[in-house]
Amino acid sequence: MDVTLKHPGELTAVEIEAWRVLRASDATYDNPFFAPEFALAVGRVREDARVVVARGATGAVDLILPGRLAASGLARPLGAPMCDVNGPVATADAGEMLGQVLAKAGIATYAFTGWPGAHSPRGLKLRTRDGSAVADLSRGFGSWLEAQRDLYPKHFKKMRRLARQGEKDFGAETLTFGPASADDLATLIRWKREQFLRTRRHDVLGAAWTRGLLEACAAHQGNAFAGVMATLRYGGKLAAAEFGLRSGATLHGWMAGYDPAFASCSPG
Repeated sequence: MDVTLKHPGELTAVEIEAWRVLRASDATYDNPFFAPEFALAVGRVREDARVVVARGATGAVDLILPGRLAASGLARPLGAPMCDVNGPVATADAGEMLGQVLAKAGIATYAFTGWPGAHSPRGLKLRTRDGSAVADLSRGFGSWLEAQRDLYPKHFKKMRRLARQGEKDFGAETLTFGPASADDLATLIRWKREQFLRTRRHDVLGAAWTRGLLEACAAHQGNAFAGVMATLRYGGKLAAAEFGLRSGATLHGWMAGYDPAFASCSPG
């Protein structure tokens, strides 16, 4: 197996297309973080971004692994800690040879979070395992929403009351969903940084590259990959927002925040 390390910006059109074919072959990879466009966005803001490209005996690309490789041989997911879902994109056979691929790439340890296929490879050490909340909208949003209302009637009653309270206190409610405006994204980033300060959490958005990554993702608008934002306004003022990534029919919620001035109606 031939293994090479490349900066995302050095990937050829053939390699990017092979990446897309590998993604399409397995529903496990149906997430925007597995899209080559995310790696390319990270590559625009980090010079140390790398992609492991492994080719089999026929010369075809059998495995792709985006990451950041330190001089110590430790590799982390590309975009970490901003990358919620990660891991290799590979054929079934190549996935079983991940250890050999890592060794050939000079990677002594691969530390990860959010790897859907982490149950498969041998020699893997998991500290914890957890699930993710997923909304299956294949039968339509209306059908899904009705089922949720039946399951959680008290919650929906409370949300209706809070929405009425919000309009009473702050003005008409407006909801939008689509591309993120630069102003709304900047406001959301400011809210999150203020929240990190209040709660004494590490400010992951303090680094210029993390903010640059969000802006790069927001600027990308294609069917295979796009940054999207949902907003809630009262009286024309932004009360809450969530920025996410979309790939095809899959939407991944990424970062949400709200203005504490609207806390009385729980806009978050």
